[in-house]
This record gives sequence, C-alpha cells and structure tokens, in this order.
Amino acid sequence: MLLEHTQATTTALERFDNAAFYRATALAEETMACLREPITQDAAIAYHQMMALYAFIKTTPHAAVQAFQAILWLDPDHQLPAPFLEQPELRAAWAEARSRPGSGATPMALPPNLSAVIDGRPQAAIPSDRPSLLQLVGSSGEVLWSDWVVPGGDLTAWTAGGPIRCPDDYDPVVGECLSPLRVGSFDYQMPLIPAGSFLMGSPAMEAGRWGEEAQHTVKIRRAFYLGEVEIPQEMWRDVMGENPSRFHGATRPVEQVSWYDAVQFANRLSEREGLVPCYQVQSTQVSWPDDLDCEGYRLPTEAEWEYAARAGSPATYAALGDLRDSAWTRGSARGRTHPVGQLDPNSWRLYDMSGNVWEWTWSPYPETQGDQAALRVCRGGAWDSGPTGPRLANRGATPPDTQRSYLGLRLAITAR
Repeated sequence: MLLEHTQATTTALERFDNAAFYRATALAEETMACLREPITQDAAIAYHQMMALYAFIKTTPHAAVQAFQAILWLDPDHQLPAPFLEQPELRAAWAEARSRPGSGATPMALPPNLSAVIDGRPQAAIPSDRPSLLQLVGSSGEVLWSDWVVPGGDLTAWTAGGPIRCPDDYDPVVGECLSPLRVGSFDYQMPLIPAGSFLMGSPAMEAGRWGEEAQHTVKIRRAFYLGEVEIPQEMWRDVMGENPSRFHGATRPVEQVSWYDAVQFANRLSEREGLVPCYQVQSTQVSWPDDLDCEGYRLPTEAEWEYAARAGSPATYAALGDLRDSAWTRGSARGRTHPVGQLDPNSWRLYDMSGNVWEWTWSPYPETQGDQAALRVCRGGAWDSGPTGPRLANRGATPPDTQRSYLGLRLAITAR
C-alpha cells in the first residue's frame, strides 16, 4: 500500500498536478505513520523519491539532496525518472547527492526486545546524513512502529520507552469535558486578539525551515476573537449532527473534516447563533464577499492564525518549554489526538496552537490564485508531526476536499 501511494505522488507531479500530489502525499504519510507491514526496498526508494519532490515544491534543495542520498544508499545505480531530470533544481540536487560521501550514523539505544529496520534492512544505527524509513520490530518479528526520520530529528520518543500502536478507536473517559466558559449556546470561549503588527515567517537559521518562510512584517488591521481551543467533537456533533472523527472522544478535536466541511460548519453555527453567515457556498465554489466585515463565524486567515499563535513571541512553537511537554506531537501523543486544552496555552490563552491537529485557515495556496486555488493553507502540526510540523511558521498546503485524522479547525469572528 505504501508503494502504491508513493508512486501515485510521482505520477501526480509528473503531470504537474500539484493538488493531486499533495493529496497523495498526505495519504502516503498517514499510511507510513500506522504501517504494520515490513517495508520493501522498492517502497523505501519510492518514498524518498516522493519526499525529494516535496522538497522541490517547497524550494528546500538541501532536503532534496538528503532524500536522494537515501536512494543512493539503497541503490547506487538507481536511475531517476526522466521528468525529475528535466527540472534543473532536481537535477542539481541529484548530482550533489552523488558527489557526497556518507558521513556515518548514530547508534540507537533500543530496549532488548526491539530491533530496528532501516529502509528495509536491519540496522543498529540511524543515518546522520540522510532521512530514513525506520521500523521497530518486536521479538517475534512483528512491526510495532513505522516512521520517516530526518537527520537531527528527535528520536527520544521511541528510544525512551518504545512505541505505542495506533488505536483503532477510542471511547471517552470520565472527566473529559470542557471548562464551563460560554460563547452563545456552547461551552466554547473565544479570547479577543487585538489588532497589531508582527514578523511573519521564520529566521534563516530555524531548524526545519522551508524556503518559503522569509520573514516579513504583516499588519493585522482588525481585532478578532479566536477559539481558545480547537473545535471539539461534541460541539461539531451538536451543530452538524454527526461525528466524522477517527479518534472518538467528546472533548477531543474533531478531525477528518475537509476545508469545505469547516466552511459549512462556520455557516451553520452562525445561523444557529442568529448571525449572518460569512460564506456563500455553491457546491465547491466558496466566496467570502464581505471579507473581515462579515458578521458570522469564519476560519482565520493564515496571517491571523500565525499572529495569534505567536502572541508577540518570536519562539518556534506556540507554548514555552520542551516540545514534548507543550504540544501533542509524535514525541508525546502516542499515535492519537488528545482532549483539547490539556497542555499549557500561549500568552494569549490559546491552547494547542502547536500540535494535536492541523487547523484549516481561509487562505488559498498560492495566494495569487485567490478563491480559485487548488490548495488551502493549514497550520499548527498534529499528533503525528515531528519537530518541523508544529513550528509556527510552517505552512501546510492541502486540497480543500481532504479529510484526514490530522485535520481539524478552530473558528474566528471579527470584533465589532
């Protein structure tokens, strides 16, 4: 299955269909996170080839070089498909990867009942110069955990205590409930975010930075309210009449919702609260005619989201402290979402701005295509993200009809 999904991404980009490429990439990454079958060499090569393409789209040549190094480690005589070599940046990255000598590996401290398989081969050390597909194998040969590990990534989560399987389902436990803070008829608080200016993007030396994150000053001209937490499942079910989530729990964030679903939710909630909806929807054609002057609930813009997440701080992540203690990500989430609002908030009292689920924004990707864009921006990283995903400057770009267990939302409303 992993091989099929990674080959689909290659085909999509060869046809210059970026929307299909992002959809196939998301599916391949989710498959990788819960893969329980041994990885073959062909699947590993296809996956690294896919990540080289992703780095190419994100204008991050060093990541493409590393992905190509991983391919050459597996097959020194590998021939890239012709469409790759037609792209000057990919051709240059391939040539650089071929010229680089290997720089060694870091031994892994594993419990005695686990062994490691890297790119389909048993290994006792993690490569220090290239990404790798890592699987942990139990004493009876069963695959317990799979992941794509990048050089310098955080391996503490699995070396400390071993992996935990991705759960098939989850039932709410006693005590899972939101604080009784009310907005309208729901226990959902929305702190006021003041107007102001901030530096959007990331500094040049930030680890995991993509090339499209150049810092620039952005002015937020209108104050707005933003959800204290991601929309919980109990609220979604109350408004929409169903719960699409994979990881069930009343106060867990709703997930497996598309951008179109999020827009419809905002409109229905507005109508329920007696407000004029912000969006006009006709099938897959969505417009926002009144822009920030609209009365109802809406998705935040990408700039509003990062402004609120930073809360005046230049930090990499939303909350202070170690990432494993302040965000539900790969290193702490144990392969699932968690009830909203459990970890420390940022200084504007917003929870889970890093981790738990990616959050849809209104903004198209790229911005120049406006409402006709094939992709929409999501922010914040999720339960299956490594250290790069939950960075506040990191921009996810996803087809608006995508429904995955790492995609959720929180709502905004313009202050009057």
